[in-house]
Amino acid sequence: MLKALLAAAVILAPLPALAFDGWGSFYAEVYGGAQLGNESSYLDTDTFPMNTGGVLGGAVGVELPVPGLSFEVDLMGTSTEYADYPDYFIHTLSLMGVVEYAVPLNEMFEVYGAVGLGGIQLVYDAPTFTEVGWGAGYQAAIGARAGLTENVAVFAEAKFQDSFQEIETTNYAYGMPTFGLLAGVRVSQ
Repeated sequence: MLKALLAAAVILAPLPALAFDGWGSFYAEVYGGAQLGNESSYLDTDTFPMNTGGVLGGAVGVELPVPGLSFEVDLMGTSTEYADYPDYFIHTLSLMGVVEYAVPLNEMFEVYGAVGLGGIQLVYDAPTFTEVGWGAGYQAAIGARAGLTENVAVFAEAKFQDSFQEIETTNYAYGMPTFGLLAGVRVSQ
């Protein structure tokens, strides 16, 4: 029995290295920006204009064996005030699995597109009460990246994110699609 286990260990030992053979580097990103021109929805009946809001986020990812293709986990938060109702806000926090494909333009610049699926937490924040709910969502982004050094790049992107349907909170359902213009930095190993 011990000989069989040792033989299996010798045969299987190279598999972890083979599983990552051809994979690229790991990377981390941080970004921020503004969400623009958004409207929230309420119970699928009314829409409300929202002020320009803030976006902060970060991601960790790995380049896949296919050149230009990578996978990342993206965490993004937004906060926006109702245009007609001061001190009433909608905040979102999302966690998405994202696939990105980048095309190099030259040694320094590349353009990319990305799509993702995951969950979105929506917080309706009024002066006298707060409601929270979760829902499934998606995002899509296009952008450009410039390598500053071998391991550091800066990027700018446009990102759209929404839930598949309005998110149910304690008493109501709200929708908050976001369109953001973002800038950030990527550090890779």
